[in-house]
Amino acid sequence: IDECAAACPTCAGAMCGTQTCDDPSVLATDLGDWTCTCVAPSSGVGIAGPAVCVLDECDLFGAVCETAAPPQSGNDRNTAQLSLNDWECVCPMPYPATQVATAMAADCVLDECVETCPTCAGT
Repeated sequence: IDECAAACPTCAGAMCGTQTCDDPSVLATDLGDWTCTCVAPSSGVGIAGPAVCVLDECDLFGAVCETAAPPQSGNDRNTAQLSLNDWECVCPMPYPATQVATAMAADCVLDECVETCPTCAGT
């Protein structure tokens, strides 16, 4: 029995959404082994039902952060499949943790006076 044909006719239909279906065994004794798999660039697999698809935009755009000067780390705060353009580049230490940019490289600025001498402003 091809469970994809029976339970998930197109995997683009109501059962699996925009996912692909695979039934590794069509033997009548191997029921409940069919899977829905998210379409790239999303990832996720559901066994005998729809997958929960995630999209880590850092996998797609991480080079923007990694090749910046200085090299930065990427962070996708929301990996839901439909949450787009919310990835961030974060400046490394010793830069302030507040130096972050959304969907682009951050402008990392180290002002030693501000960072190491807060009392200088009062003199």
